[in-house]
Amino acid sequence: MSTGRTEEAAGSGETVCVTGAGGYIASWLVKLLLSRGYTVHGTVRDLTRNAGSCCYWHHKCTQGCLCCKCRRAVVVSSMVAVEVNPKDWPKDKIKDEGCWSDDKEFCRNDENWYSVAKISSEEAALEYAKQTGLDVVTVNPTLACGRRRRDDSSGVRRRRAWQQAAAPPAAATTRNRQAPSGQGPGARRARPQGMAGRWPWRLCGSIGGGQSCSGIAVGLSREMLGPAVTGTINVLKAASAANARRVVVVSSMVSVEINPKDWPKDKIKDENCWSDKEFCRNDENWYSVAKISSEEAALEYGKQTGLDVVSVNPAVVFGPLLQPTLNTSCQFLVYFLKGGPDQMRNKLWHIVDVRDTADALLLVYETPEASGRHICAPHFISAHGLLDMLKSMYPDEYPFISKESIYDMDHPAPMPSDKLKKLGWKVRPLKETIAETVEFCQQAGFLEDLEGTTCRFPSLYNII
Repeated sequence: MSTGRTEEAAGSGETVCVTGAGGYIASWLVKLLLSRGYTVHGTVRDLTRNAGSCCYWHHKCTQGCLCCKCRRAVVVSSMVAVEVNPKDWPKDKIKDEGCWSDDKEFCRNDENWYSVAKISSEEAALEYAKQTGLDVVTVNPTLACGRRRRDDSSGVRRRRAWQQAAAPPAAATTRNRQAPSGQGPGARRARPQGMAGRWPWRLCGSIGGGQSCSGIAVGLSREMLGPAVTGTINVLKAASAANARRVVVVSSMVSVEINPKDWPKDKIKDENCWSDKEFCRNDENWYSVAKISSEEAALEYGKQTGLDVVSVNPAVVFGPLLQPTLNTSCQFLVYFLKGGPDQMRNKLWHIVDVRDTADALLLVYETPEASGRHICAPHFISAHGLLDMLKSMYPDEYPFISKESIYDMDHPAPMPSDKLKKLGWKVRPLKETIAETVEFCQQAGFLEDLEGTTCRFPSLYNII
């Protein structure tokens, strides 16, 4: 990727913020930003969702510390990683740094997801230190009290306290990678589970001295339309107040390609093309309505206020995941391999690698001449063509969908990504992206058949 800046100079200690930093695209963007010398802040919508994946983010942060040659990484864990029903620990013995909470299954069975996340992430951080030599220590605070920096009674939340009638632990403990033999992560190594709490990211940019800003979470229901637009505007207002240098909005191809008004059928759709929002409303395609509305609102806000707002419109995103669960776009590919009862359209699908998408986001952020919208869709292939490609790449390995389950439809002209390519954007070949996605899904077990379950085609892709 060419950005007009050397990789050593890029970032230069600049601080950026990525909202939803544990998301599919966002996590690769964070990894890229860290490798380029940026300091990254991430936002979290809900710590209770996907809690077991919290250790993924600690793992990525420690990787970033290693890349940046940090002197020491201090991980803030919690007393819950010490005191919850520890195995083989005498009931009346004082719990110290050699004590670990019971295996995560005990906490899982109790639906104690906060503790699962804390145990997993601390184990993963210390194990990473042992393997790489990075100097990592952890601190395990107990219940923290004191004056809030911001007096906001509306932010006070009730939290469930998990207590155990046993010998009292110390008020706070610290650990390092020299844990006692038979205790700690060396004895009970945890495999990183992914990111805790989905960090709903859709925007990336720079606030004030370099903090980026973003935030829009879009669901599939009509009720989410208001929050989608309102959330976008709230973030942009915050960016304006902080004298943002640039905000990059991650939109979608669905705001470009769906039945655009007054656009000739065979004319190539470019960044001037907008999907018909009313058509999507009538079709109850609320995902697309939300994407169109949010991108329109963001760009209009930039015009009215002078805030430097640009947008990127990715196609269907494939590539390895940094999360422990299968997402919708990779489920799309898995369905082609495993087959199932659902039908799909022989649509001309535009595809982009998740790592190339992260490159595109950083490119438009760093390149001063980037402006407006940017289609991010370098590859296109019909459903029949994708099936034929997969069969040629993996003959006799998978059952595949049947060609009869793909029904014909007209193919409009493909959409180019010339605007990004003129900025210096380079992409991987489509076959490489598919091969590495399939390899990841194999290793993660996503291609294994689970008894009593049926593979389904994501319904979203028969709507958009």
